[in-house]
Amino acid sequence: MSFLAIIFLLNWPWYIMDVDDPYTIAYHFFGRNSIVQIPYEAYDSLSDWFLSFLPRNYYSLYYTMVVWTFFSALIVYVLVIQIAKNFKNNVDLYFFGFIILLAMPEFNYLILSFKTALIGCVFIFSSHYILLNSFRKNAGLTLPSLFLSSMLFGIGAACRWNLTVYGLAIFADIGYLHYMKNKWQGIERLIIWAIASNLFFLLFLYISGYNINGLLQTIAWANKYLAENKYSLFYNLGVSLGMLTPISIACLSVGIVIIVRYYRGYLRLWLLLITSILPYIFLGFAFNLKYLLTLFPALFILFVIGANYLYHIVCGRFKILRAAFWALLLLPWFVGVWIYSDSTLWGPGFDMKRQATHSAYLNKLLNKHFSIDSIKLRPEPGFAISAPEGTRPLGGHFYALFCNKMTQFDKEMVLEGDSVIELAANEHMEIYANYDRKFPWMLLNSLCKYNYCTTDSGEQKGISTTRSFHYFNKEVIIKVFNNDKNVENFDDVKNLIHTKDFIAYFTFSSLLEDFIHHAPEHGIHVVRQTGPFSCIFEIK
Repeated sequence: MSFLAIIFLLNWPWYIMDVDDPYTIAYHFFGRNSIVQIPYEAYDSLSDWFLSFLPRNYYSLYYTMVVWTFFSALIVYVLVIQIAKNFKNNVDLYFFGFIILLAMPEFNYLILSFKTALIGCVFIFSSHYILLNSFRKNAGLTLPSLFLSSMLFGIGAACRWNLTVYGLAIFADIGYLHYMKNKWQGIERLIIWAIASNLFFLLFLYISGYNINGLLQTIAWANKYLAENKYSLFYNLGVSLGMLTPISIACLSVGIVIIVRYYRGYLRLWLLLITSILPYIFLGFAFNLKYLLTLFPALFILFVIGANYLYHIVCGRFKILRAAFWALLLLPWFVGVWIYSDSTLWGPGFDMKRQATHSAYLNKLLNKHFSIDSIKLRPEPGFAISAPEGTRPLGGHFYALFCNKMTQFDKEMVLEGDSVIELAANEHMEIYANYDRKFPWMLLNSLCKYNYCTTDSGEQKGISTTRSFHYFNKEVIIKVFNNDKNVENFDDVKNLIHTKDFIAYFTFSSLLEDFIHHAPEHGIHVVRQTGPFSCIFEIK
């Protein structure tokens, strides 16, 4: 726990955020009016309901969200260990809990920005732990534990709707214990728990402003989203490396071999593992630790089984093997992989190219394979890779988390958004931006920070959406092209922009580079590039 606390405190003051956070802040800051600003997603409904009690102040919202996530992560970490004690109580689980934080570094990154999945898991895993504790002390389920557990499950599921899938794992685990102890006698209490948990979920769903119809629509959207989105090799690499390091692969693999070989002694773990995985077969699978948090208890137990065998039995015989274990564990933390290439927009280390080469953005737009000029190992954060919960380094996690490199990386993007808003307000320039599924997230963050308000709808209509934001006598006008594929329709740009100079802000640096390249052909000239995502243009 102290390891997580040190990481959290070293990244103060916080600039770290992923694309979700500003939408949540803006929804509450603009008066919780879904016409002006829709919430990030419906599936965070009860988390938004809790935040609705806060004042409409950027810093109150942001700091509450981050601190809430951090303490939720600590509680989740402890609860997973307590649940694991019911499966594997003859090893030092806190020691292997520390090992897994090194072996799966993504968990350390999750604590630095708002994560409703971690918040919901506090209640979901507490629900499981209360039932386990009741069964251990009373050889069955007491009515008070049933009520408290089912209510906590409902709260957690309403904080993040997809966490409901863990209910199957709880039901199977407690059902197995009940059958081994009491056969089918008294099993009706577990059935009552399952019904009550779902009723509490629906209750808190309604309290947070949604109903069953909204739930079904969100499930349909999520399945379609996971099926349609195809990601690049680097994207998938960034997602997987947060969980799959050499040691985590080794420990999980050995754990699987052990529970297969001695399956009779691990029937309960097999049941927990299968029922944790089963819902994702129907809902869709994304190799993302936040998305797979309901798998974390089963994965942790499997990891401990493998790590205990490797560390104490295999490596315990020879000091050199134990040294090799630690070296392999710490290698991704202290060695970053730098990729040198003219066809990438980011890199070679944990940074962005301020002005990419023509081949870089052309390669990005045409979705071609890129060429690598050279690869080097350096004691710094590795190549920057875009991942679902933010940018991650290709190795060198120590420097990213303990030497403020992660904060510096995100700070540059945040400050660029701030400068764009200040420049637009002070120089009376309009901002031209792309939609990217939602209104530009970093601009929303800066607008809320500087107390700009609006009554203009953020709904996507026609080819563009215009929104005017005001703070006393200052005004910022943002015109968003609603289709990324048409941002280079320069005739529409000229008709859309009503000032001689304007700022183009794109959420993808590749779009900006392409815009810069072709704009002069249409009488739109570069005045000054203000960052990887923004540039001032002049219409002649």
